[in-house]
Amino acid sequence: MPEIRECIAHFLLLLHLLKYFHWRSYRPWALLEIWTDARVDQVAVVKKNGEEEGGAKSGDHPEWRRMRKGLPFRVTQDSSATVGPKPVSLWPPDIKDAKDLSARMRLEGVEYSPRDLYLNFGHRWFTFKYLLHSSVHMYKPAEWAVLREMPQSGRAYKFSIVFVFQTAVIAFQSFDANVQPGWELACPPPKPNICPWRSDDPYPENVPFLTHFAAFLRTVWEKPWKKGLAIEYIRKIGDDFPGVGAYSASEIFAYAGLPHDLTITELFNCPSRVGRLLEAGYTLAHSGWTEGFAVFLKRALRGGYLVAPTIEDRLYCASRYFLVWAKESTKVSDRMGALYEMAKNDFAGCQELEYDVFEPSLIGVAFKRKMHLGPLIFGRDFWRKNHADKYGMPAMDPVSEAFEKYKFACKDDHLHPDEYYSPGPPLVLSPARLQERKVETFTFRMGKKIAWSLTAPRYGLRRLTGDDREMRFAATIIQTKLQVSVGPLEYSGNALGFRKRGNGRRGVHVALCKGDPGMKQGKIDYWPLHLRGQARAKERIAISLMQKRISMVVKAERKKKGRAALQKKIRDYHKVVDDVVVQFGRGRKVKSGNRDAKVVKKRAGRVKIVKTRRSVDKHLADVNATLPDGGHDFDSEGRRRSKRQRVSD
Repeated sequence: MPEIRECIAHFLLLLHLLKYFHWRSYRPWALLEIWTDARVDQVAVVKKNGEEEGGAKSGDHPEWRRMRKGLPFRVTQDSSATVGPKPVSLWPPDIKDAKDLSARMRLEGVEYSPRDLYLNFGHRWFTFKYLLHSSVHMYKPAEWAVLREMPQSGRAYKFSIVFVFQTAVIAFQSFDANVQPGWELACPPPKPNICPWRSDDPYPENVPFLTHFAAFLRTVWEKPWKKGLAIEYIRKIGDDFPGVGAYSASEIFAYAGLPHDLTITELFNCPSRVGRLLEAGYTLAHSGWTEGFAVFLKRALRGGYLVAPTIEDRLYCASRYFLVWAKESTKVSDRMGALYEMAKNDFAGCQELEYDVFEPSLIGVAFKRKMHLGPLIFGRDFWRKNHADKYGMPAMDPVSEAFEKYKFACKDDHLHPDEYYSPGPPLVLSPARLQERKVETFTFRMGKKIAWSLTAPRYGLRRLTGDDREMRFAATIIQTKLQVSVGPLEYSGNALGFRKRGNGRRGVHVALCKGDPGMKQGKIDYWPLHLRGQARAKERIAISLMQKRISMVVKAERKKKGRAALQKKIRDYHKVVDDVVVQFGRGRKVKSGNRDAKVVKKRAGRVKIVKTRRSVDKHLADVNATLPDGGHDFDSEGRRRSKRQRVSD
């Protein structure tokens, strides 16, 4: 299930990129080409056909030639290219050829849905359903000229679908091509939207969503079965509560003060808990609109358009974007800390949880709407007496009406009566008071998924502790592994950003991918430096975790294995660089960020790479001179172009 905050962040990112490249709805861009990467099964079939037919026939087909080399290929009207769990042709219906494509397919607009992204091409609407590890980026034509000749071994992602225009390229990228595109005659009907953003209203109303969810509640109450964990169930109801993936479920439950081992009955039969669930979902989506792009993604933009986060950017996002997910500890208010300790004591004494660990300030944004659910959460009488003067007394909302009609026996709101009354502490505390105590998070395994919580479990869920837990912290993953964590900056399709090395150097050095010829600057090759930094961090963390439990002999053995793993990664990287040199060379001199090379044929099926030393500045000048728009400048912070260059741009 796609995470709602990431869908919002990528929509805002695409709007920003279109503005950067001067797209306007009244001047739609003509679609020139469509490209994609082959799926694993397609590559296997092509290679098998090539072996059976001696390579002659498969070698003559342009698509097959590029598939066999791990390169993206251009989609045509005769292509059989499909993408997605439900295979869909990437060529638009009723389009005859490339000329017809540019004449009838023009980018006229972009629309948002809590689970999808819609591109209006006039003749057809393109729908893109975010699945696992998928993101959207835009490149200059010069950068696309490099990336389309980059084999998959040189990048950590695949091109699911790429739209090429005259002035820019829109690329949908994913780690494993696990996306679901589609072509529609008209814009699909809107999905339920828990936070329908409007630029003129900072706290938009969501009454249509509440009405839809009230109807959904009636279907849940009428079902005879209500077993199973609620946190797993809400991830399966994407049509009624969209955008809730693994981390969103944990965050929503933590914001709402809900125990992660609640059953479906315990959640949906309790008015207060349902109200907190909905307001927490609203708050999470609202933070996606106000923070996801503006605070975190924008920070990682290089040159105004290329997403290339550094390690520092990713750690900043991991520490501030989440309340509990993949964090060792978090800061809470004094009253939430007291409820946290009470829940721990209940767990230690094998007693039922008396009060939920709930802090209203975490969902304070939701109380700024006219039709909020404060009375449903605390009870209408309690709300009227204590908080109606400050936050208003909204009319009966659709969810409250549904509970009134069904008259549930569950009257307990599971809230501590002494924590939220007035006069007393404000219902919504100041940001400073939300940082008064530091508490440890809990980590559970539920089936194949992991959940993070501030409430100790009751029903014997498998709790992760020790090394198994600590190696799942976002900070550990970011500093020690090549894989990504979760969040708006955690996508394998992002460019790579490195803090510049050398005396007096400032700013960020950027490479499109690990095989980018610009990875090396002068004598500094940034990818091996990055690998060595990760190895040092991993060794440091491993030693701190196991210092008291392993002997010096075991420590030395672990260090030896770590060094061997590092050397293997560096050898693999140099092999990738050689593959890129061969791909870009083809008998002519290649300007590579790692080296210059000339591909010389030795005998059939083999090549010899003749290496020569050459200045990277000269290499980049030559490469940029051959590219359509004069090349690219990644480092907006470090380089200052002359007035003459700015005018020409």
